Amino acid sequence: MIKEYSYYITTNRFSQIAEDIDAAVRKYAESMVDGAKGDADLRETARNLCEEQAVLSGMRSQGESFINIDTEFFTDGELSEARLGRFIKDVIKAHGFQRILWEYMGTTGLMTEISRDKMREDGFEYIDYLPIPMREAESERQKNSITRNFMRLADDSGFDWSKGYDPNYTVDKKGWRAGYDEEQIWTYHAENVPQAGVASGMGGAHGIQLVKTDCGCMLYDIGKILINPVILWYLASGDRLYGGEISDTASISKEIKTQLDSIGEKKITGIAVSPTVGKTEKKKLVAEYKRVLGDIISENADTVSADEAMSIIAQKQDEQKCLHIEQEFSAIQEKIDVLEKAKPGITAGELRESLETGKASIALDISLSEDAAICGFTEEEYAAVRKSLEPLEKTEQEKFKHACAVLGKEWNRYGKGGNSKAEYIRKIYEYIYRGTDEEVCHEVGLVVLFFNNFLFFL
Repeated sequence: MIKEYSYYITTNRFSQIAEDIDAAVRKYAESMVDGAKGDADLRETARNLCEEQAVLSGMRSQGESFINIDTEFFTDGELSEARLGRFIKDVIKAHGFQRILWEYMGTTGLMTEISRDKMREDGFEYIDYLPIPMREAESERQKNSITRNFMRLADDSGFDWSKGYDPNYTVDKKGWRAGYDEEQIWTYHAENVPQAGVASGMGGAHGIQLVKTDCGCMLYDIGKILINPVILWYLASGDRLYGGEISDTASISKEIKTQLDSIGEKKITGIAVSPTVGKTEKKKLVAEYKRVLGDIISENADTVSADEAMSIIAQKQDEQKCLHIEQEFSAIQEKIDVLEKAKPGITAGELRESLETGKASIALDISLSEDAAICGFTEEEYAAVRKSLEPLEKTEQEKFKHACAVLGKEWNRYGKGGNSKAEYIRKIYEYIYRGTDEEVCHEVGLVVLFFNNFLFFL
């Protein structure tokens, strides 16, 4: 820090920088004789000097330091005094700002996270007020460390810090919720994040689990939290400290009893223990758990090694996954059965699309009251359709139903003829049964109805 600051307090530092840039560019300009191209080495020297000072002063970043001095300072081979002078002034002003930042570094460098957060609230970024070398070091530090916002709890936790102690006080959750994830880690969630992944039941920061086995029910409490209460620290997403509390043995014991009932068990028959626990200590542990949990620990309860316990837990999780897959398959098969029944001959591609979109296209059957209502037919018009179907052959019935369905769904178009639906139904019947081809409106012949394709989306 002293070395960098001493660079700026050297006598005539700024005037020397200005003179060096001016001299280097002018030497290159003088090498352009009678319109000839300037000396390449002088050009490179001037360019390197201008780029170096632009980066050191903070005018440009290292990755964007290139300066084309022919474009920046020359017009048709002639040196532009105004543009060269403006560039030198900008470099000196930037160096001056860097000197001020270094002079205040004794204060800025000691700012706490709280001060930095306060700057951010006021619209200022702490890193913008660091000299170039310190800014680069700070950027690298932030990339490789976790930034802790000490004001975050006051902002997001919902806790009213102005109130005194109240054992019944609860935080006001606005825009967030929290819960244990599948790995039993307390996790902070924004309100718009789906609930999927938040575990229920015995999972929790305490890591205690109940596992139903072939011989009864096993208690998994390798950390012995039930018999040795500990302080539980809760971390939100991003390793942000959310809060802490002492594990509540009574509450966890009550939760265990509730969970036992939910899985249809009355007693705990096995207790998982660390493989380092000796035989004598195992008996003491069982006695300790009996003291805490009472009669829900079986009189014949035994210990299970942690490795065996984890194997049982993994097996049960696999069984649950298989059961879930079977349930999903059964649900999909039910949907396929419904689709095949509603639309005989449906192709594999149509099935896949229907399962993905939740929709299927099937032809309306106007002989059904529900479909007739969809097509906008009144009870009287539906009765006319049913009556007209009776004398028709099967193939004629299909043609009649299709034409009536198109008529109903396209009534805004076919209704322009001025006749009622009942009259059109009669004319469709006459066309099919007697072979007459009477125009039903001034725009479209009746026969056109039979070539309209109509699909209704569920």
